[in-house]
Formats: sequence, C-alpha cells, structure tokens
Amino acid sequence: MTQTSFYIISDTYSSNTALMAQKDVCRTKNRRKSIVFLGISIVICCIIFAKKSEKSDELIHSSPLRHERDPIHAILKNSCSHFFCRCMITGSSKKTRIEYDISSKPVRWEEVLTLNEKLGFGKPSFELGVHGLPCRNIDGSISCCSTRLLIRPGTSDIKVFKHIFKDGEYSFLYDLKYQPRMILDAGANCGFASILFALLFPKAKIVALEPSPDNFQALIQNVDMASLNSRIEAKKIGLWYRTSYLSLQMKGKDIKDMKQESAKWSVRVSETRDKTATVGMSIDRIKVDSAYNEFDYVKIDIEGAENEVFGRGKLNWLSHVRLLSIEMHDKHVAGVTQMIINIIAKSLLHNLRTRPIPCAEYYVWFSPDVYDSELGSNTCFVNGTTRAVLNSKLKGH
Repeated sequence: MTQTSFYIISDTYSSNTALMAQKDVCRTKNRRKSIVFLGISIVICCIIFAKKSEKSDELIHSSPLRHERDPIHAILKNSCSHFFCRCMITGSSKKTRIEYDISSKPVRWEEVLTLNEKLGFGKPSFELGVHGLPCRNIDGSISCCSTRLLIRPGTSDIKVFKHIFKDGEYSFLYDLKYQPRMILDAGANCGFASILFALLFPKAKIVALEPSPDNFQALIQNVDMASLNSRIEAKKIGLWYRTSYLSLQMKGKDIKDMKQESAKWSVRVSETRDKTATVGMSIDRIKVDSAYNEFDYVKIDIEGAENEVFGRGKLNWLSHVRLLSIEMHDKHVAGVTQMIINIIAKSLLHNLRTRPIPCAEYYVWFSPDVYDSELGSNTCFVNGTTRAVLNSKLKGH
C-alpha cells in the first residue's frame, strides 16, 4: 500500500525558502508575460507602420492627390514618410540627395538612362519617381518632397529631367528671400520646370507656355499626374513680341515632318499666315488673357525667339518683375545675349540689377530685395557641383 506523506514546513528558514521559491516562479511568469506582451506590441506596431507605408506608397505611386485642397501641402506632409525620401539640406548650399524609382522599385540614375535608351523613341512613356527634392512648406520653410513624372523614351525629356532635378539648374531659386505669387514659364516643354516651381513656391500660380503639340500634351499629362491643375495653367501658345501665328520648325523643316529626338528638344518659331498654326502672344497680352495683373518671376527658354521678344516687343511687363531668368541661344541668333543684357541695362521699366548672374544655362536678373543682403550665402549648382555666383562684389551693380 502506497503511503502518501505530507510535509509541514514549520521552521522559519524553510518557510522563507518556500516563499522565495514562489516569488521566483511569479517573477519568471511575469517576465515571460512581459516578453510575450512586448513581442505582441512590436508585431502590432509593425502592422500599423506597414499600413501607413502602404498608404504613403499609394499617395506617391498611384493616383494624384485630388482629395486634398492643397496638393503640394499634402505631398510635403506625407511623402517624406516614404522610405525613398531622404532629403539632405546642409547649410546655405541646400545640397540634396535625390532618389529615383520606376514602378515603385528603387533604381540608380544609370538604370534610368539604360531604360530610356532601351525603350527608344515612339514607345509609351514610363513613370519616374523622384524623391528628396528641395521644396517649401506653406509657411515658407524649406522641406523635401517627392513627385512622379512621365518620361517619353528617346526624347529630350531625360535630358531636361537631368538638368532640372539632378544638376539643380534652378538652384538660384532655393535661397529666395520671398515667394513669387505669379510665375510665367515661357517654353515649358514637358512641364518639369513648372512642377518644380510649384514645389518651391506653394502659394504661386504658374502660367506655362508651350507651342509644340507633342510637348504640350506631355505638359498636360505631367501637371495632371502631379495634381497641380489648379495651380499650373497650361497654354498651347508661343511667347512672341506681338499676337501672331507661328510655324514651328527645326533646322528649317516643319516640325510635323520631324520624328527624331532633337525635334522635341529645340523647337524654333517664325511668323506665318496660316491661321491654323500655333498662336504667339506678347507677355502683356498673356497677362490680360490669364486675368493676371503681373508676373513677379519670369522664366524664358524659347530657343532664340528671345531676340524678337526683347528686340522688337514692348517691355512694360518688366515693371513688376522681381526675378528674371533667360536661357540665351546665340547658336540660333548670334549676339542675342549681349543685345538683351544691353537692353535691360538701359531700360528704366524695372528695378532689376543691371548686371545678370550666369547660372548654369541661364542669365538671372533680380531686384535688390529678392536675396538677403549678404549675397555670398547664395549659390548655384552646375553639373551637380556647387559654384558661388552671388557675392558681395555685386552690390551696386
């Protein structure tokens, strides 16, 4: 017969030992519970973060932000949570590290070039995401943001993209002391510059002029993709010194017969009597048609037509301009750069500094209140490197 024994612990030592053993068991159980609870918490946090990342991906990689009252504010508010977006702004030079993606897959710039070359001219456009762009919040503070753009393979789109976003062609806008409210982008091409202006100046309205039918269609698509239709007004017209009809040409041939890549890069215009042709307008007429009283920033890149705009047109519009950037085309019209510099220097219709600043492919004129008094803090980017172009020596010019 098996005898069951019961042991009664009566001495103090044994009682304490048993009590400590029980406490150790409780601590072990509590520790296990804590570890399990911590693990569950981590899993829950990961799930929540993943959902937020998915929403962010949807924001950047799918439909434009049509549900937002201010699409740029929404981009600034949400896009930098995306793991691609790492905007580095250091000191006054505003250096940034740009990241790219195709179909939501991160790629290097060399891969973008390879894809563009592999697809070739005439193939459907592909979407290129660019992240880490310098831009401004509504309150004017510098931030970073992301956007998506359409690239037409085999065209100049990839070169324009490189100049604007990779090389920082418009870096002279990064240090502006004020935010332009009305911007004229004459020669908007596929819309990349207009979109950058909208990112940099969230309170600005932009009128984008492009006479080429193919480029204009790309402009419309890119503006729509960025959900900036309410802020960028695209017009299929060319900047000219008067209202006229313009024929679009490349090396003397009508652009309708041109299929090579260069036709989309450099389109020249001249007057024609064909009333079905593209309309050309002066800046004063464009202001009236757009119901804008003035443009405080005017960007001009019109492949040699600047010769007519400044050489034969009225310059009343200069009276309200605080910043002017012009890409000169002496290769098309010999001596046009010096002619325009002299005309602006002698004109009394503006308060711009008479001496322009060479910045990348542009000459830049600005009023004294555009930049800080210490001009040495402002810089230009040229081919990815920083070059100081605004310095105290310019004072008084």
